[in-house]
Amino acid sequence: MNRNIFKVLLVAAAIIVANAAVAEEIKLTTIIPTRDILRAKKGVVGEDWSSPAATPNASIPASGLIVEGNVGIGTKTPEAKLDVAGDDAAIIVPRKSTTGDFAPAASVNGMIYYNTYDKKFRIYEDGAWKDLGGGGAFGSWTNKDSMGSSLAIGAVYKVTSDGYISVKSGQLYDLQTLIVYSDSTNPPATERYYYWSYLSGSDRNIIITANVPIRNGNYFKVTCSKAVGFFYWLPVGSGQCQKQ
Repeated sequence: MNRNIFKVLLVAAAIIVANAAVAEEIKLTTIIPTRDILRAKKGVVGEDWSSPAATPNASIPASGLIVEGNVGIGTKTPEAKLDVAGDDAAIIVPRKSTTGDFAPAASVNGMIYYNTYDKKFRIYEDGAWKDLGGGGAFGSWTNKDSMGSSLAIGAVYKVTSDGYISVKSGQLYDLQTLIVYSDSTNPPATERYYYWSYLSGSDRNIIITANVPIRNGNYFKVTCSKAVGFFYWLPVGSGQCQKQ
């Protein structure tokens, strides 16, 4: 009798131990990269990509992590390549605290960052850095470039927002010209405004004012046969003229 009771207790103890083992079982569902990749402080996560044959160690950037599928932060069901969920926090994009944008060689269409110096978001689009969102209210008229020097006839400038330039010529006569060039090349070669004076005699001394729109990221140059009466830049937002 006592022997039977002892057998029952042994079976019960075995069941309890087995259940405890199942409850504490940990299953790794992510394929771990090879040991040499881990030592190099880089790795790959993914059903297919994590295979060293599919993603050799040398192809992974230093200190980099490559993820094959979607990444979820605050969600178990990411619906995009990066899905950040939560109603109690925000995300912080890369920030840059100095004037000027990242070097073109390091820029790719779609890049975005926040410039803490200018207090605005910037996006790289169509080969140039632009204020995110575009549009907006006009800034202030200025006859200075980004370095505080007066805008000069014959100089090449690059603008950091959409805007207008306004130029009043000197007294033009006898085959003299006022020309505004602007496009995406440096120096610009496309004529956006052209005035050619062929007046003489009593019809001489004509003064011309040119108002020309300039696209964000483009260059412009003004040439005039006579010293100009004024030369202004009107940006959208806080865009500047950067002398080249």
